Amino acid sequence: MTMNFKIFAFVGLTMASTGVASAADTMIGPITHICRDVTQTPENAHLTLMWVVGYVSGVNNLSKVDFLKGRAMDAIIDHFRDVCMEYPDWNVIDAARRVVARLRIETLPRELR
Repeated sequence: MTMNFKIFAFVGLTMASTGVASAADTMIGPITHICRDVTQTPENAHLTLMWVVGYVSGVNNLSKVDFLKGRAMDAIIDHFRDVCMEYPDWNVIDAARRVVARLRIETLPRELR
């Protein structure tokens, strides 16, 4: 089992084993890292992206509507990159939340966007 898979599995299991979270619950991960700093090292970027994928997937799992709709991890990573390019001073959690918002909007019928 590769290190990358172990990290991804850990994040996924951690998110799946928690109950419905409120805004006051503790989050573990690179949530306070700044978008522009995420790419300082390949390891930092990789771990942050895996955390973001796990976060978005976990939010989707707790949602009433499946906003991922079978998308691959690449779609989440592309959205995160776009958000960080647009808002380089945002922290990772705010950028991840914007990814969730964008993906939810994409699931709406065109006439409601």
